[in-house]
Amino acid sequence: MSETIPHSPSMSNRVPDGTIRSSMERSSDPRNDETPLPAPPASRAPPAVHDSPRTAFDTSELRERVDGVLQSDIGVNTLLNRLKQSIASARDFTYFLKERSSLEEKHAQGLKKLCKGTFELIGKPESRQGSFAQSYEEITRIHDRMSDHGLEFAMALHQMSDDLQEMVSNIERGRKQWKHTGLTSEQRLQDAEAAVGKAKNKYETLAEQYDRARTGDRQSGRFALKAKSAAQQEEDLNRKAQAADTDYASKVQAARASRQELITSLRPQAVRALTELITECDSGLTLQLQKFASLNERLLLGNGLCVSPLKNQPNGIAPHTRSLREVAHNIDNEKDFRDYILSFSKKAGSRTSEIKYEKHPALVSSKQAQPPSQPPQQSFNTPTNAYQNANPVASSSPSGYERGHRPSESGQISGVTPYQPPNREGYPMQVPQNQYPGGHIPLSHSQPPRYLGAQIPNIPPHSPLIIPGTNLGTPDGPKTDAPPNFGDTNRMRSASGSGTGSMIPHMNPYRDDVQSRPSQAPNNHFQQLPRSQPSYDSFGPPAPQQSMPLPNTGQPRQSDGPRPDLPPLNPVFGVTLDELFRRDGTAVPSIVNQCTSAVEFFGLDVEGIYRTSGSNPHIMEMKAMFDNDSSQVDFRNPTVFHQDIASVATLLKHFLRDLPDPLLTSANYNSFRTAARMEDDIGRRDSLHAIINELPDPNYATLRQLTLHLYKVAEHSPQNKMTPSNLAIVFGPTLMGQGGGPGLGDPNDAAWQAKVVETIILNTYQIFDDDD
Repeated sequence: MSETIPHSPSMSNRVPDGTIRSSMERSSDPRNDETPLPAPPASRAPPAVHDSPRTAFDTSELRERVDGVLQSDIGVNTLLNRLKQSIASARDFTYFLKERSSLEEKHAQGLKKLCKGTFELIGKPESRQGSFAQSYEEITRIHDRMSDHGLEFAMALHQMSDDLQEMVSNIERGRKQWKHTGLTSEQRLQDAEAAVGKAKNKYETLAEQYDRARTGDRQSGRFALKAKSAAQQEEDLNRKAQAADTDYASKVQAARASRQELITSLRPQAVRALTELITECDSGLTLQLQKFASLNERLLLGNGLCVSPLKNQPNGIAPHTRSLREVAHNIDNEKDFRDYILSFSKKAGSRTSEIKYEKHPALVSSKQAQPPSQPPQQSFNTPTNAYQNANPVASSSPSGYERGHRPSESGQISGVTPYQPPNREGYPMQVPQNQYPGGHIPLSHSQPPRYLGAQIPNIPPHSPLIIPGTNLGTPDGPKTDAPPNFGDTNRMRSASGSGTGSMIPHMNPYRDDVQSRPSQAPNNHFQQLPRSQPSYDSFGPPAPQQSMPLPNTGQPRQSDGPRPDLPPLNPVFGVTLDELFRRDGTAVPSIVNQCTSAVEFFGLDVEGIYRTSGSNPHIMEMKAMFDNDSSQVDFRNPTVFHQDIASVATLLKHFLRDLPDPLLTSANYNSFRTAARMEDDIGRRDSLHAIINELPDPNYATLRQLTLHLYKVAEHSPQNKMTPSNLAIVFGPTLMGQGGGPGLGDPNDAAWQAKVVETIILNTYQIFDDDD
């Protein structure tokens, strides 16, 4: 059995051609051979692998000890646990490589984008030129080469993570297969030995009774219905003892045959296969670790050579690139400054002539009338006249409306006190219709008009509009088409002079206030002011006639809730599990996870769950939601399924029923039926377990999720009345389907269909253990 000994960690470093390299040849990236990164020098090669552990391991004494453990009753379990550790380590390193690849790619992409933007900024005339621009450009080019190295490193790590992930999947699949094979043979031997023990106890008991009957010793406390003579009792006991002896001998013979087969054939085969899987996993993981170390060294060495290249090349040719320090030291600030100043020497020109004062001959005669020391008066009159007309407050022109002001009766405007409207006799001038586009006076919510001053209260933007003297903005008031009462100035003053400020809040012309009212309201709920008379508010200028657009009350608001007529963008119902797996990337469909989680959160104690039907409108609505985009459905919020957990349970049954191929597959229909007819519980369980292991991956994962969920439901059977038998009756036809096709199912098959599902539920943790 020396071939079953696993390799030590030191043996994985010496990978022979055609063994481990053939299984991991996908991990070698041909781009690594073409990468521009320099290879590590020969002097920095890693030291030789230690030979002392391998020499110690190859000793005959240790080999015999290892074989003794592997060929014992715990050998298969020991190798399964060791392989599980190898798979976990490989999976962890795969995650590390993927995350490191993502970080390196983000860093390299960001650095390349920064270099591209820097190249554009250097060429702009607003930036410094000369030696600084040249050095800055060369430094940026060095960083661009470093980003290329980072991208190559990230791509290599990503490829390594994909290769490791594929290797882990293959090895884990092999582990499940040999776990079932090895543990089944071990369990068969244990059952045979237990049968031998029972037969032996029975045989010894009958032999003792026969010996007492032969010697005349009777047992106290035992009474027979019909008295028998001593000879008859002795004859009966002798016959039973002989039968027990024969049964005991046959059980011993069967146990010996089972043990012999296990020791000579089954156990060594399982040990050899598991050892090879462990060796492959450990060797592949070690190889990827060595490759990762080499790639890190190449990355750092490549970046180092970019920053500081080698000066003395082996061929004697000096490199043309300079180091980062030399590039930075090459900047000459004085030279750049002189070159910049001298570039404008042609534009400087010659120095102008001296400024002289020359008197005009025509002004010589007025020299005595006006001394030259006094400036002319005309120079002071012009700005004075200009400032006299520059005050908009003193102007009575209607142009004052253009600045947002309203003149008072005295022609003055106050910037603090709110404007008091004039009496009925004196109306202010109306704003021209073309003052604002569309005839609307814009009211900014963020910056109030000047005439409101500091008295504007903090009114919500969606408050109803209240205009004194009218019924506009009062939802319950009477509706009238008459113009507002402009003579009621007392109420207008009380509204404007109170401590709370204006009664007119900010008006949003785009807000449809009628949508919040009942749909029975008449269309003339708000009437537009007539064009013949201007409308007034309590503070601002006359409102233009077009400033009150009529809202449209003929159309009701549309519901914001989910609609059952969503388009089936990503159908879920009626699609095979393989197609869902390829499209969504998850072995268990999202609808199964959502429905089982919702039932476990809200329906474990609901009586008759999965037996009571839900609401058909709710089911059709949720079905449309999943067919539209299942990733946007979240049943953790019970309002999504209208707090109807029975509809969620029915939706899950509909999904399983609508599968083109049943969850347990039509191909295995006869196999499941044959296994269900077995009377032995253990044999039926093992047969179903073997068939389930042959299911496709999406079917296996979905069945495991559903079975674990139904086991939790059955645990709450005292509350929900759904025992494993009741659940099997509900889910039997749904999971099994009809083996002969639509319309050809046998009604008598319902009993064994339920038997299949009930056996699976009762043996949930024997068929689906926690590490599957």
